[in-house]
Amino acid sequence: MARTTLEIIHQHSENLIGKNLEAVMADFAQDAVMISPQGVLKGYDALRANFEGTIKNLLTPDAKAEILLEKAEGKIGYCIWKLESDHVSIPFASDTFVVENDKIVAQTFAAVVKKK
Repeated sequence: MARTTLEIIHQHSENLIGKNLEAVMADFAQDAVMISPQGVLKGYDALRANFEGTIKNLLTPDAKAEILLEKAEGKIGYCIWKLESDHVSIPFASDTFVVENDKIVAQTFAAVVKKK
């Protein structure tokens, strides 16, 4: 049974917070694209490297992440979250997702990042 867009983005967020890289990647299509202020990432390998870095550099043992909002309409999903750690504060971050055939095919990301 296919999952809803909201179920997919919620599970994606929970897997990322839980540092489960394999589960995070399982939700992406092989040719998925992510657009962020840092540039455009294309394909599974580029996304995997990005999330490995996120887990290593942002989701440190002291980090506390919180999902503030998750909404979906059809194949479009939206998430707002925040994160605090000893070395970084992210008081606002936003992701938009496009889901097709039970996989994330596109994601945008933006955040306010304050290094401590």
